[in-house]
Amino acid sequence: MFRGEPWADAFVKSALRWGPSWGDGTESRREELFRAADLALEYLRIFCRSALSLPEDLAGRSDAERFGAVIAASLKRAAETSGPAFGQDGRGGTEGAGLPPQAELSRRFVMLMIMKGCFHHYKRIIRGIEQLLNRQRGVEEPILEAAADPDPALLAAAESKAREISGAREIRLTIRVIPGLMGGLRLRVGSRIFDGSLKTGLQKMAVDLGGLSAAAFAVDPAIRPEEA
Repeated sequence: MFRGEPWADAFVKSALRWGPSWGDGTESRREELFRAADLALEYLRIFCRSALSLPEDLAGRSDAERFGAVIAASLKRAAETSGPAFGQDGRGGTEGAGLPPQAELSRRFVMLMIMKGCFHHYKRIIRGIEQLLNRQRGVEEPILEAAADPDPALLAAAESKAREISGAREIRLTIRVIPGLMGGLRLRVGSRIFDGSLKTGLQKMAVDLGGLSAAAFAVDPAIRPEEA
């Protein structure tokens, strides 16, 4: 089974490490690092879309190198057309084109995905990167599932619970209406699930009842129906 978390973790660590070296104070430095990581992520999205436009499935070293060369040439042409402003930080990077190093990071990252034969999981990897960056910013994105649109009081309670569990500074709650839940709520915070749905309650009841022996419901033959 494919696990996207190690890929997301490696990308974020590299993106933050390749961030700018300036910044006035700790908070300023932190914001600059996250902006650099956001830029790297945007390049990654662009390069993944570029790979999807190619006529065949990409896998293996030769395809990775071919893709990398095409992207490097394209970036160089863009830099020559756009001039110094395209380089963002002016420190150089891709093929000496004056591009930000985040472009080179993302180009090499897509090449590695292709080389390892897991490019088709790119959506999961990108989503994992987004979630990891948000967590490091102090932002949590819990999911609230309900059988119908929850009222404001329930939304407030769900946000409060998510903040308590995650310790995040900001909660961005996503609501999913799933009629099959029948009633109640289900809250997903990271890898933790708090299930108070009616559907799950009924399923647990069915399991409990299934474990009872038939003797538990047997009627004493000495007791007549009118006496029961």
